[in-house]
Amino acid sequence: MKRHYLIDGYNLMHAIPEIRARMKPDLQTAREGLIIRLSGFAQRKNVGITVVFDGRGRDEHSPARRPKVRVLFSKAPVDADYVIRNLIESSKTGDPLVVVTSDAAIKRAADMHRVESVDSGEFAVQMTRSADEIIEQKYNRSLTKKEVDQWMDLFKKGGKES
Repeated sequence: MKRHYLIDGYNLMHAIPEIRARMKPDLQTAREGLIIRLSGFAQRKNVGITVVFDGRGRDEHSPARRPKVRVLFSKAPVDADYVIRNLIESSKTGDPLVVVTSDAAIKRAADMHRVESVDSGEFAVQMTRSADEIIEQKYNRSLTKKEVDQWMDLFKKGGKES
């Protein structure tokens, strides 16, 4: 069974400086930016993600659908924390669920139900590190002996192909 991340959306947004800076002028764009990042993470790690946002009195335009990311908005009178706690409580002990939040009450709920929790700031670093590792592997690899020989031959010829 693969891991599933349950994410406190606005909490994580505050942990990512570029996204936090976008929240005040354009909350919708900031949410979309988070969802795009989460989708990339989910695809790289082959995990599922549910991200929960407060919906009370906020702009609730549905974000574009992204692979492996489910987006939920709380409905008044409840907030996202309540929805997250209910999702934790409804999970079965031993499910590979990881809760991402910096909220102490949500972390306590996760602990009570034996669900792993990760601080939002730590998860933000993990997301970035994961993307950086992919880029590093793709673009900063060592040349094979054959590639080195081909380059050496090219340089010996003064850059002229024969």
